[in-house]
Amino acid sequence: MTPPAPLSPTAAAKSKARTLRDVYDRWKVSGATARSADYIAAIGRAVAQFEGQHPAFPLESFNGDLGDAYRAWLVATCKTPKTARDRLTAIKSLLKFATETLEWLPKQPWRGMEIKATTTNKRRPWTTEELVTLFGTPLHQRGTLPDHPMAGGQAAYWVPLLGLFTGARLGELCQLRTVDVQTVSGLPVLVLTDDGEDQSIKSEAGHRTVPIHSELLRLGCLEYVETIKATGKDSLWPSMRLRKSKPSDYFG
Repeated sequence: MTPPAPLSPTAAAKSKARTLRDVYDRWKVSGATARSADYIAAIGRAVAQFEGQHPAFPLESFNGDLGDAYRAWLVATCKTPKTARDRLTAIKSLLKFATETLEWLPKQPWRGMEIKATTTNKRRPWTTEELVTLFGTPLHQRGTLPDHPMAGGQAAYWVPLLGLFTGARLGELCQLRTVDVQTVSGLPVLVLTDDGEDQSIKSEAGHRTVPIHSELLRLGCLEYVETIKATGKDSLWPSMRLRKSKPSDYFG
């Protein structure tokens, strides 16, 4: 009896049931949109969590019943509703990719499935007493810079002050370049943008121009900027170590 011919690589691939992991592996390298390493890792954690409950689960077997059961499991298991929502959203995004881009599914089986979550850690304003404590240290009273390698040299002095007088996010301030300090209609301003390499802004509305407060001018902010410009450096904080995609992580 003649033995059956071996499967071709293509036929062998088709004979193996696709899984959510296969979708994730394709999504990671699809290149459709720019994705940060942290975002890719977050989606990967969601996939690993699903695999812990449903190992090697066939993609074609995803349906609404499975989604509803997994949603309930997430709500009961995750530490916060936000984490549960984010994990469900991650799986849904991969199912959408499998359906609309790869065409591995006839329809998105978990479409419309949601987990309601509200912000649990709302940030309150700093009190006057807290601000007095923060800016009452030798750093801001005598200009004594910390020697910790993550402090960023002069950034330790200026970044908290810029945060106080502009309301900008820490990441926006840590990624500032010398060219982001400009004069518009005779007023010195900070231009918050993602135009530079490795710069990022959280939302489209985050692109904005912020006047530099008179107190910052009195303290010598513009003189500091000119000093850095004279060195030919691009970053406003040349001694600061930046983490790619999250520039404020080390400084924070």
